[in-house]
Amino acid sequence: MTGYDADVVVVGFGGAGAAAALSAAEHGAEVLVVDRDTRGGNTALSGGSLRLRPDVERAARYLSTLSLDRKAAAVHRSMLDGCLDLGRWLVRLGAEIEEMNDAFVTNTLPRVLASPYPTIAGSEALGPRFRVRGRAGQSGGDAVWELLRDAVLRHPRITVRTPAVAVELVRAGELGRVDGVRLRETDGVRAVRARHGVVLACGGFEYDRRLQQNYLGFSLPAFGWPGGNDGSGVRLAQGVGAALWHMTSIASVLGYQLPGLEAAVRHSMPDLGYIYVDQECARFVDETGVDFHAIPMDLLRMNPRTFRRDRMPSFLVFDETTRAAGPIADTYLTPYRDEFRWSRDNRAEIEHGWIAAAETPRELAAALGLDPEALAATVERYNAGAAAGTDPLGRAAGDLRPLRGPFYGVALWPCLINTQGGPRRDATCRILDPGGEPIPGLFGAGELGSMWTQLYPGAGNLTEAIVTGRTAGAAAAEALAPANGKTPATDTGAPAVTDALAAFVAGLRAGDLPDTALRAARRCVLDQLGCAVFGSTLPWSALVRDYVRDEGSAPRALVWGSGLRASATLAALANATAGHAFEIDDLHAGACFHPGAVTLPVATAVAQACGPLSGADWLAAVVAGYEVGARVGLALGIDHFLAGHHPQGTVGVFAAAATAARALGLDAAATADAFGIAASMSAGLMAAQEGGMVKRLHSGHAAASGVQAALLARRGFTGIKSVLEVPFGGFLSTMGGDQAKLRASVAGLGTTWEIEQVGFKAYASCATNHTSIEAVELLLARHRLTAADVARVEVHVTSDAAIHGGYEYLGREVIEAQMSLKYAVALLLTFGTVEAAHFRDGVIAREDLVALAKSVDVVGDPGIDALGEARRFTAWARIETVDGREFRQEVDDRKGDPSRPLSDDDLERKFRDLLAAAGSPHADRILRLVGDLPRLGDVAELAVLLGGEGA
Repeated sequence: MTGYDADVVVVGFGGAGAAAALSAAEHGAEVLVVDRDTRGGNTALSGGSLRLRPDVERAARYLSTLSLDRKAAAVHRSMLDGCLDLGRWLVRLGAEIEEMNDAFVTNTLPRVLASPYPTIAGSEALGPRFRVRGRAGQSGGDAVWELLRDAVLRHPRITVRTPAVAVELVRAGELGRVDGVRLRETDGVRAVRARHGVVLACGGFEYDRRLQQNYLGFSLPAFGWPGGNDGSGVRLAQGVGAALWHMTSIASVLGYQLPGLEAAVRHSMPDLGYIYVDQECARFVDETGVDFHAIPMDLLRMNPRTFRRDRMPSFLVFDETTRAAGPIADTYLTPYRDEFRWSRDNRAEIEHGWIAAAETPRELAAALGLDPEALAATVERYNAGAAAGTDPLGRAAGDLRPLRGPFYGVALWPCLINTQGGPRRDATCRILDPGGEPIPGLFGAGELGSMWTQLYPGAGNLTEAIVTGRTAGAAAAEALAPANGKTPATDTGAPAVTDALAAFVAGLRAGDLPDTALRAARRCVLDQLGCAVFGSTLPWSALVRDYVRDEGSAPRALVWGSGLRASATLAALANATAGHAFEIDDLHAGACFHPGAVTLPVATAVAQACGPLSGADWLAAVVAGYEVGARVGLALGIDHFLAGHHPQGTVGVFAAAATAARALGLDAAATADAFGIAASMSAGLMAAQEGGMVKRLHSGHAAASGVQAALLARRGFTGIKSVLEVPFGGFLSTMGGDQAKLRASVAGLGTTWEIEQVGFKAYASCATNHTSIEAVELLLARHRLTAADVARVEVHVTSDAAIHGGYEYLGREVIEAQMSLKYAVALLLTFGTVEAAHFRDGVIAREDLVALAKSVDVVGDPGIDALGEARRFTAWARIETVDGREFRQEVDDRKGDPSRPLSDDDLERKFRDLLAAAGSPHADRILRLVGDLPRLGDVAELAVLLGGEGA
């Protein structure tokens, strides 16, 4: 960022603004965030509920019914699609995500229902509520805000300025793009240029009483930070001709407006001894059976006889037992959480005069300014119904409890969580003019112009804020600046992607790695070494080893498990083939790539042939390969795989070249040449999954190509320049990748570590099979079923997974068995487990297993497809028994995925088991060396042990 200029200016530093800033930075933009303070807006004061697993199709129809706004359908769908990846994104920022348990619903009064509107079809389609796990006693909203705030403040491409208030948007010409903001700071007003766009994420108008009166017809107290959300975003957008929508819509719950406090305090009940009455002392709602977001709608209505809103305020009436049970307010979700806590028994608030107290309902009514006889009659009728277990308003019998004096009361208001109205935006968060056309350079996110209308479903504002923030930030970063037509990556003077990767590789040091990445690297190394040592014992690895021996070469680097020495290139060929020899090596799911199998053999071969290499440098070389390979794989995406390419062979050459270049100490220019050379050797066909041994060789060929490319580059041999970006005949243009995704992944170099997103395998089977395996395994164990009990097994997966593993199983070759989901289910029915020993020649062709596999139905399910890329491992299994019973089990993420990681003990156990199966006596020594890698002066001892020469 140059001075006050930036690629993207984000106005507002709450959840939406933070997400917008992070997303824009991830897409290569320099970002300026401006706000009054860093308190976090409504995000920090929210309950923290998130929707991460909607049924997109059904939820879209449900939201369409709620909103009554047909023009918003695309906006709804975009938000729901964004939910599916939100959890993984938060995890990448460092969050731990947990599902909110049933106690959140059953122990909260007024109750929080799964949906406030259960009678509307599809109300359950939004899925369960989740939250970010915080510290003990920390609210969910505060935990989310702390996560987002800290990620923004540590990001090298984001600058936050406070106090700074946007007072005007600047346009290039009368109707030109929005290309700047005028800011008021403590020392005056200045103009700030936004080269690509401005994101408005500054909240609604909870603290602008005039706007409330104009659009709502009344004004309400609010829970948010006093002085915040003052409607400035509405005025900024109107100043450049934006259309407005949903201006009469609000999200509210019940609260108290107390003397001396500008913000409202949330209503919350500790026990069942309470009722609500209006100004005529009549009850009007089932106090415990209507969702807390929906109850305020009953208070907002106008009395058609008196033309007054005689439920604003209404009154809470509660009894002595409830008074003593706990506080009737939640001050933690208010701006006053650091100033005071509501007393545990409400005594202090009674003494303050905030709560009226009386011995009888008549005396209480007099204290509240109500009709004494009317309130006494209402309490009497309620108590009689409670004793009989009936209620005219439908309150459940179990929630009915007669009120016993003394009695207490307090005025109760519908209080604003937030307003929803603001500038209208489209599915990509572009702000629109009254004709429905985007205003160039202007984007919106969060509660300013929310998609929600009067029927707010709960756990939606925070989810929408973060999802739309990410969408708006990405769109703003990618917006074209007409003056030069360049994308953000070039407009900011950033180097080309290939060169950026090369510079990262050349400059990476083990000391650059944060503790989380270093721990992930050690786990990857341990897991992959076990896989490779075991893989070296398999027949196809032996055949490649024989080829290496016959070829002959400078005998410098050991071929693992053999004592044979070869050149760095041929040793990498043999060892990387062994590393991918048994479908049990690590996986970066987003990149569809097994990075350990190509990086560790390359680093070790180069260390022996061209070294020596310290443990720190060896580790840096390995991590460089993981980071580059994952980023190139992410840019290619799943479509590359579905086109028939095997990423192990295509992406693998980049990972191998990066590792070799770093191990050789090449500078950035030579590293870029190594990429340009290796890319031309990129190859691998996915038909290899159905037979033959060649799928294993893809890893070996990629590793050898990377070593060869780096060695040639060291000699001055040049490759294709900017090979990733070249528009014709370049890697992505040929292989079907996405330049925007590539720029986004490169934007995180040195701050976001893809090695932390690598998972490990619990089964020696294709990774897309693992959730299905676990689902069937759980059903068989839980219901104590054997093959004799089972009439039919049906497994539902994504359409892609059905192609990958659902083909007819013939029992011909090991690779066919390891890729086959049907064979894995047959193993479970026969043995109850899926183990490495089941993928041997003597087992895979057994007639009973082949027959069982053919009886398994694998269904490519459009419903799972609709969940999006983030849920591509989701699977569910159904078993029908011979006696007519039916059981169903769903599993969303596989064991070993970063969202469900294997423990360190699990990985060590897997490593020891694999080395024992390979007949290696060196497990303890290798474990010690892996733990000491950053401190090893030379990796020679580790290489010797892997090669089988250690004493």
